[in-house]
Amino acid sequence: MRYHQKGHEAETPSDYFHRKLQMIQEVFVQTPSETIMEIMNGAPRYWSILIDTSRINTIADLQYHIHYHEDSLLHNPDTQAQDLERRIKALESRSSNRSSKFAKTFETEADAHFVKKKNFKRKPIGAHAKFSDYKFPKNDKIVSKGKTPGQKGAHPCRHCGSLNHWDFDHSFTGKDDRKAKTFLADLDMEALEAYVAYENCYREDSDSETENNDEIAQSEEEDPPQETSEDEDFPSLA
Repeated sequence: MRYHQKGHEAETPSDYFHRKLQMIQEVFVQTPSETIMEIMNGAPRYWSILIDTSRINTIADLQYHIHYHEDSLLHNPDTQAQDLERRIKALESRSSNRSSKFAKTFETEADAHFVKKKNFKRKPIGAHAKFSDYKFPKNDKIVSKGKTPGQKGAHPCRHCGSLNHWDFDHSFTGKDDRKAKTFLADLDMEALEAYVAYENCYREDSDSETENNDEIAQSEEEDPPQETSEDEDFPSLA
């Protein structure tokens, strides 16, 4: 007997708990620990992230934890991550097309109305109200390799407001992958689109730097240093 098995696709975690418990009590004679393990064996693996059975000693405790985490247990985090990835890829494609279309439209309108570009203040790339609530003091000592957000015209680091480094290079970034996923999952469509535009701007500079490093490495391999003789200041021709 398993959670959401055929014929019970619409049941809640609490429904599954009562259904499985009733079956066990009618068919088997088990200790509370054995009953708890049998119920959890029929549940999805991701339930163990929220329910630590090593700290649950009674069936009533298990019922309480299932009821407390009811909403979270209804949604598989792996499925949510896949949906988020599909949304990001779709937005990346839309963002790329919109950027190209916007650039052409702006150039045409500027020529038609004699607008000087130097007087046109463009909105920073990826700017959004959700990214301006800085939780840490401004830290300009952290400087990203390559071009910084300030040089690329992107919004400041969303953690501290510095234009010297990208969000991804801030010292607090990357230490909690679950928080990063939660941050993206909570963004609305407009904010997520702004995030993708910012990430694309960051990747353009990173990809360019990687290509330059590869070209330098290849050039060094193709042109090895020439040998010189001990008695001559010029390369040996022998």
